[in-house]
Amino acid sequence: MQGFGGVAKLKNTSSINVKDAAFRWYMSRGGGSYCFVVIQRVEGHGTKLLVRVPGRLDRKGQCERPILPSLMEKCIEAAFRAGWNPDVDGPDFRVTLEGLLPDEPTPLTKNELEIGELDKELQANPNNAAAYRRRGVCWFIEDEYEKAIADFSEAIELNPGAADVLIDRGRSLDHKGEYDKAVADFSEAIRLDPKSALAHYYRGRSRYDRGEYGKAIEDFTESIRLDPTGVKRSEKGVKRGRSSFLGQLAHILGSCGRPPKK
Repeated sequence: MQGFGGVAKLKNTSSINVKDAAFRWYMSRGGGSYCFVVIQRVEGHGTKLLVRVPGRLDRKGQCERPILPSLMEKCIEAAFRAGWNPDVDGPDFRVTLEGLLPDEPTPLTKNELEIGELDKELQANPNNAAAYRRRGVCWFIEDEYEKAIADFSEAIELNPGAADVLIDRGRSLDHKGEYDKAVADFSEAIRLDPKSALAHYYRGRSRYDRGEYGKAIEDFTESIRLDPTGVKRSEKGVKRGRSSFLGQLAHILGSCGRPPKK
């Protein structure tokens, strides 16, 4: 079986019985866009079954695609048919979910489910700026920046004074490397809301990325002045708080004056 790189074990472990045998399984991090279900005899010996699943893990170790016990039972039975022997010590038996269960539909992520609901909402009301923004955020989370930009643009056209949506579109443009357009969106957001610490912060990042270190420092400094605690600038709200967010700002500030690492 083909390897998929290192697997880091997480704490949440569940148990399941298949064919009168007890197994335990838990989720583990894989790469950026996938994770692993690790299955082994409950006693902790024998060859592990590693099933690669599309989707990321959250901070609690849960996959963004719901992994139900019934799916694990199907995986174990299919792995038996594919040659997995959990009673013999050996290298990990690695498979993909789609390879193991080719006819099993891949569980949808929360974002994909929400996108489906927003599709219906926008079909019923195509002038719903808030729905376009919410769907744009979902596309952004899925790394679908072109689709995110399209939805944010629709929301801006319906509500031109929405500084927060300009920030959303600017972030998407920045992720695509379109720094000039990103700076333009952040600048317009600042014109509409001069007290937006978030707009100053992200404009500073885009300016840094295009090598304008002096202007980047000015934006970061203004962002700190407007929001000394870092709470308003935080992508995760109060949970990130001052220490983590200002630490990130300090790191970027310390990097200004020399080109970014490639």
